[in-house]
Parts: sequence; C-alpha cells; structure tokens
Amino acid sequence: MVKEDNDTFTICDYELRVQDYQQILLWAGQLDIDPEQVIERLEDSELEIFEEENLKFKVRGSAIVTLVWDFELLPLDKFEWMEELSISTIGLKNGKAIEKIS
Repeated sequence: MVKEDNDTFTICDYELRVQDYQQILLWAGQLDIDPEQVIERLEDSELEIFEEENLKFKVRGSAIVTLVWDFELLPLDKFEWMEELSISTIGLKNGKAIEKIS
C-alpha cells in the first residue's frame, strides 16, 4: 500500500522521499509489477563483496543509499535513474551486459 505523508511516500515499511518513490515507480512500470514487489525483490537481493560481507538494500532516513540489482529478480534491459538520488553503492548481480545506464 502506498500512502502519502507530506514529502514522503510509504511503500512496504519504508518512508521514501519523492525522488526515491518516483524511482521505484519507474522501475515498477518498466517491469510491469507493483511498486511493493520492486521493494520486496530489492530486499531479497544480496551480493557478497568480501568474505562474510554482503551488500543489501538499505534506506537511510527516507533515501535509498544502497541496493543490489539482481537481474533474475528484476530483469531490465535499460537502467534509468531519476535525478537527485542518494544511492551511493549499487551491486549488479546475475546480469548480462548492460547496454546503457542512464
């Protein structure tokens, strides 16, 4: 369920600022799934970067700061970004070569 609260929107258990909410909606539209399913699949995605250290989906405050994009769970051909995102770390998993990251 998506609920608007001032300048944030709730998806699953996350209060997301407008840019991050719009990014989730963009990916949901591209994948033809609900925004909640995008969040759930991001939560299920994990990437081992060092022995016993994994990257996982992380929201700090109301901004997405870390995510792992698992192409088996979220099969995109073109990766598009909204402006003003705060994502500082992204891991790509099970992916074919990406032609363009916008």
